[in-house]
Amino acid sequence: MLVLAKGYTVSALFLGCLAAAVALLAMISTSPAAIGPLGATLWFLVALVSLSAFGAALARQTARWLPGKKQTEGLSKVATRRGVMLGGYATILLALSSLRQLNLRDALLLAVLIVLVEFYLVARS
Repeated sequence: MLVLAKGYTVSALFLGCLAAAVALLAMISTSPAAIGPLGATLWFLVALVSLSAFGAALARQTARWLPGKKQTEGLSKVATRRGVMLGGYATILLALSSLRQLNLRDALLLAVLIVLVEFYLVARS
């Protein structure tokens, strides 16, 4: 089983802050037309890393503060999975919005898909 170090939350937050700083610097210093399709794709990947790291840190802290069974084994793996799903959801919504293709139906269907994947993964484990 994969066991992450005790500083997992701090490392995830540091990675998220670093990725967010890179994304903000790119957003302020250039325009999408100037960086082209490859640059825009890389910007969305950096945004995905940033949002996933923040989501994983948030999921881990929330799970630690919730009352009930204190499960420390596997908490980092579950928090990382949930963070990646939340970060992916936010990044997909951001990408669809930037393409002016986002509507409420797509956002709800994507949310239902993520909830179904989470139910499947929890039931499987």
